[in-house]
This record gives sequence, structure tokens and C-alpha cells, in this order.
Amino acid sequence: MKQKNYDYDSFQLYTVQLDKFKNCYIEVTFRSDVRECSSCLRNFLANYMTHTTEKYKTIREMMIAREELYQVGIQSNVYREGYNLFTSFCCDFIHPKYVKDKNYLNHILDFLMEILLKPNFSNQTASEKDFLYLKEHLHVQIDQYKESPYSYAMLEGTKELFPNSISGTRVLGTHEELDSINQEDIVKEYTRMFENSYCEIGIIGDLDMDKIAKYFKSHFYKPSIVTKDIPFVIDNPLQKPRKVEKDSIYSQTQLVQFYQLEPLNYFEDEYASIIFELVLGNADLADKLARYLRVKESLCYCSNFHIRYAGKYAAVYVGLNKENLSISLQMIHKAMKEMAHLEKEKEFIEAQKEKLLANIDLKYDSIYEILENYYFHEIKGSPLLEEYKENIPKVTYKDLEALAHKFHESLLYILKEKEGESCAEN
Repeated sequence: MKQKNYDYDSFQLYTVQLDKFKNCYIEVTFRSDVRECSSCLRNFLANYMTHTTEKYKTIREMMIAREELYQVGIQSNVYREGYNLFTSFCCDFIHPKYVKDKNYLNHILDFLMEILLKPNFSNQTASEKDFLYLKEHLHVQIDQYKESPYSYAMLEGTKELFPNSISGTRVLGTHEELDSINQEDIVKEYTRMFENSYCEIGIIGDLDMDKIAKYFKSHFYKPSIVTKDIPFVIDNPLQKPRKVEKDSIYSQTQLVQFYQLEPLNYFEDEYASIIFELVLGNADLADKLARYLRVKESLCYCSNFHIRYAGKYAAVYVGLNKENLSISLQMIHKAMKEMAHLEKEKEFIEAQKEKLLANIDLKYDSIYEILENYYFHEIKGSPLLEEYKENIPKVTYKDLEALAHKFHESLLYILKEKEGESCAEN
């Protein structure tokens, strides 16, 4: 595996050359400060750009073009980490050596340039037909989280916890935000994206990276150089513990206990916190929460725990019957309290470290995981897979105990089950 970067004035190429996979993958990312743009509008733009172009105006024309390129995969993805808003355009294609057409790679790159540089804009406005179709589609997407009790509880709880912070907003935005977007806004946002974003291009596969770099240098144009630092962590202030209960339409009660975190050092953030998650509540039925809530007491059907590093908070989630709320909270508090006294858990901690190392090894079998790991290593200093394998074994129970003292109870968010319903079904 050979890694090489190409630093051009207005964009960077991060390349990984290896011959392990039969496909190749390119991801072009525009990275903006979410405080200076609308994630709802940006998501609309990204969907529009992969839906219709100046050359391929209809869904049928796009489909034919992709079929002629051996079903090249094209999709967009908009997500957020800290104040960074990522808008990615992904191109997944079969390795050129399996194709008879000697110009296949150039055709792939030309198709990608068509999407990036030639959107379907006429007279400085987006196509009305495609605009209306996508707006309707995105309205449906905004409400899809309501189909899952877990998603609904987590998203609504986060909005309640952070009503005045980016952490409490959704990348998809709201129906009101989406309704306010017009066709001219799409064109303006395209210009803003190219002018005000970092542009980072990840390429992985058994390819001549120097040749591809020359192609991008001569064909890809971005008009500005961005130098502003965009934080990867949102510094939300600690809040006093409080409780919010709301009615719901679900057949289970949803409990989310939020914790806010004091600042973590690099070792805690990148290594110890992952083991902490596994030991407390993310190791199937073996973790503390599952043992107390599910195995010993049969209080619920599901539980988990995750840390959201970018927002400096964490959450315990439990789906249960409302009659078990009080005792379940006792078990959650007991499990969290025990995280500060782990000397007797050393054997279990070692088992979780071995499990995590095995999962890291599996990442080497994914072309997407390898590129993502290298990309975030370059832009924010996250560890490479090799560094995870080196440092995970160094995490001790004392590291986890120290980390436990940085968790502070914040919001207890409860969605009460619908009257007359039981916990038997979701």
C-alpha cells in the first residue's frame, strides 16, 4: 500500500495505491464551515448534482451513461463533524484492467467532471421539473426518522439538549427550511460551495496516481483558496441535570440518558473512549448495561451506549416498558458508577481490546474504510489503522476510570409509550 499526496493551490489529492481490490474509488469532498451555510440547502444541491447535469438532463440519460460505464456507482453524501460540513461526491467503478476500452478510466473521470463542473443550470436557475421532484423526495426523507423509535428518541432528545447549538440541528434541516429554498438558491449555493470550501479528493485503487493527478490538475477547476481553520469539536457548555418526559406513538417507552463530557486528551479521545463504549454498553450482551438491564433483570429489549466526540456528549439508550423506568435508571447509574472502579474487570477489558483489534483488521478488507481512515488522518490527525493496532493494547483500566470522571449527567429524555400498548413490539 503506497500513500501519496498532491497539493495544488485550491484542492488536495490524497491517494492510496494498492492492488487488493477489483474496484477503484474516488471521493471528492467540499468541506465548509456549517456556521456559514445551510446544510439543508447544501444537501439539496448535492442531490441535484448527482441527479441531473448539463449533458445528462434526465434520470434515463444518467442511467444509460452509468450503464455504458459498466454500472459506475455515483452518489452524494452530506454529513457533519464539529463545525465541518462535508459534501462528498463518490465514484465507485470497476478497475480499468477488467475493461476492453483502453480509455475507460478517462471516460470515468470525464463523467465525474460532468457532475462536478456542469450541473443542469439554465439562465442561472435549476431545472424546475427536477427541483420539484427532489424537494418532494427530501420532504419524505426528513420524516423517515420517525419510523424508528430509537432514531426519533435520539434526534428529539439531542434537540432538547442543545436547543441553541449546531449539535441540536439536523443536516437534513426542517420542512420549513426546505420549503423556503427556490431554484435560484441552488445555483447560488453551488457558487458558494466552490468559493468557500476546502476541496479534498481521495483516490484509492491499483491506479497510476501521477496520471490521475495530472488529469485533475488540467480538468478540475476551483476558483479560490480556503485557509480558515474549522473546529472538529463543538464546545457545548456543561448543563445541570434535568428531566423531560413526552408522550409518543410508540409501543415501547424510549429512555435516553445524556451525559456531557469534559475535554478529552488525544489518547482518551482516539483510543480509551472506544474501549469505554464497549465495556459500558456496546459489546452485545456482555457489556455492563446489557448484563444489568437485559440478562439479569430482563428489564428491556434493547440498550446501547455511544459517545459523540464532536459534540462532547454521550448517550445511554434503552427501549423498555414504562413500569421498568425506575429500576432501569438505577441500573444505568450503577453501571456508570462502576466505570470508575474497574480493577476487577481487567479480564473483560482485555477481551474487548482483542475484539476491537479484530474489527480493525477487518477494515483492511474494505476499500472505503481504508480511504476514509487515511483521509481523516490527513485532515484532522486521526490515527491510521496501524496506529490503532499499536495503541489500543496500551489502554488500561486506569485510563477508563479516569475517563469515567469526565462524564456528567445532563438530560434524561423519556418518550412514554402509547397508552394501552405494551413493550412486546417496536
